[in-house]
Amino acid sequence: MLLSSLINTLAKESICEIYQKGTSDLQISGFSFLSNNESEYLKNYLYIDSISAPIEGKKFSALLTFSNRLDDLRPAHTDCWIIHADKEHFAKCMNRIQELLSEEQKQEQDFHKLLYMLINQASLHEIVEYTAQFFNRSIIITDLSFKVIDYSISVPITDIVWKENIERGHCTYEFIKAVNELMPAKELAHVTKPFLVECWRSNEKRLCCTLRYQGQHIGYLAIIDNEKELSSFHYEYLPKLNDIFVHALKQLPIFGSMFVNVAENIFLSLLNGEDSEITNERFLAAGITLPNTMRCFVFFTNNHSSHDKNYLQGRLKAVFASTYVLVYKEYVVAVVADHFSNAFQIEAEKISNIKKMGISSSFDSIKELPYQLNCAVHACHIADQLGEDKKVCSYDSYLFFDLLLSCPDNSLLEKNIHPAFRILHSYDLTKGTDLLKTLQVFIQSDRHMGKTAQQLFIHRNSLKARIDKICSVANIDMNDKDVLFQLICSVKINQLLKLY
Repeated sequence: MLLSSLINTLAKESICEIYQKGTSDLQISGFSFLSNNESEYLKNYLYIDSISAPIEGKKFSALLTFSNRLDDLRPAHTDCWIIHADKEHFAKCMNRIQELLSEEQKQEQDFHKLLYMLINQASLHEIVEYTAQFFNRSIIITDLSFKVIDYSISVPITDIVWKENIERGHCTYEFIKAVNELMPAKELAHVTKPFLVECWRSNEKRLCCTLRYQGQHIGYLAIIDNEKELSSFHYEYLPKLNDIFVHALKQLPIFGSMFVNVAENIFLSLLNGEDSEITNERFLAAGITLPNTMRCFVFFTNNHSSHDKNYLQGRLKAVFASTYVLVYKEYVVAVVADHFSNAFQIEAEKISNIKKMGISSSFDSIKELPYQLNCAVHACHIADQLGEDKKVCSYDSYLFFDLLLSCPDNSLLEKNIHPAFRILHSYDLTKGTDLLKTLQVFIQSDRHMGKTAQQLFIHRNSLKARIDKICSVANIDMNDKDVLFQLICSVKINQLLKLY
C-alpha cells in the first residue's frame, strides 16, 4: 500500500498527521518497532518509536511516533516520512494501520484471482462481474467510439440516465463531452494513468483508464462510484487490469474491429441504427471534424468476397486521405466531402473490381447517412430495373423514378401518360414510322436538336420535319409548359413501365 494513501486515510479519520513528508512515495508492506540493534532498516516498512532514546544515524524511510521531540529528527532525516499521533490515538492508529495493510493483502489476493480466471480462460463477462465485485463498483468497457462492449450486472448501475444509455449500447452524451473537454483525443491516446470524469446531470463520478494493446489505444475501462466515494485502491488497481481485459477481449470476434479507424466504428454504429442522437458528439469526442456537406458513395464489387471488398476499401482510402471508407454488409461505403465528390468519382472509376457505383444526393447532417446510403443503393437498383447498363448511378438522376416507384398501383401511373403516346404509337404501327421514339429521345435530350439528331442518326432538317409531324398528328404544342411537363413525366413513366 502506498504510504501517502495510508496516511491520507488516517488523516481523514483524524488519528494522525504528517509532520515531515519524504522525498518519494513508498509502497508499505508492513510495520515494526524501531530497534537499537538493527543496522539496516527495510525501505518498505513503517517503523514505530516513541523516540525515548537517541536515533542519530539510523536510516529508515518512515516513522510513526507520538513523541514531541520531533525537531531533533528533521536535520538527520530529511528524506524520511514522519507521522505524528497523539498518545490517546496511538493505539487506535496502529490498529488502523494493521487493518489497512490486511485489506491491502486481501486485495492483492483477490487481484490474483482475476489473473487465475484469465489463465483458466474465463469469459469477458465473467471477468467483468468479478472485477465489479472486486471494486464493489459498477464496471463498463467501451471501444474508442464509446460503444459499450460489456458492463456489470452483479453490481448494477445506479444512475438512471446512465443505465438507460448503457442498455442501449452507448455512454451518455454528457460523458463523451466531458472526456473530450477534459482531454483532447490526441492527448488522451497517450494517457496511462486513471482520470476522473464528472457529468453535470449525475452526482456519480467515473474513474476511467485507457485500454491499450501493443502500445495502441483500443478502448476504455470505467468504474462508476455508485454514490460511494472512490478510494486510492481504485486508482491503484484500475490500470493494473489492462492486460487482463485486453487478453479477454482478444478472445472475442470484435477484437479486430477495435483497431478499425474510430470514425469507421462510429459510422458503422450509425448505419446499424444505434443511438444516432449522439453521433455528432461521438465524432467530437474522437477529435474528428466532418465536412459541412458530403455525399455517400456505395460500391458493388465484381465478386462479393471479403477479400474483394477489403481490397477496394484500401484502394479507395488511397484516393483521398480525408475520405472515410468502410465495409458495410455487402457494400463498400465511402463518405466524401461534396467538393471532392467529382474528383473522387473519376479516380474510383479507374479501379477495376468495381461493378457498380451509387452516389447519394448532397447532405449536411451525418445523421442522414443511413437514408442517403439507401438512396445510393436504390439508384443502382433503379438503373437495373430500367435496363440501363451504367457503372455510375447518381440518385439525383433517378429521384423522379424513385417517386414513381412509391406509387402502389401501376395502373395509376399508366393513366397519367399523355394521350400523345397512344396516338403516336398507333400511327407508327400503321405507317411504319418512328415518331414516338423520336419524341422520347427529343425529350430526354432536353429538346436539343443537335443531340437528338445525332442519337437518331438523322439530319437536323429531317428531325425538324419529324417534330412538326409529331405535333400535328398528336395535336400538341411543345412550347406549352404544362404540356411539356406532362410529356417529360410520360417519358419517365414509360421508361419504367415499358408500355410503348
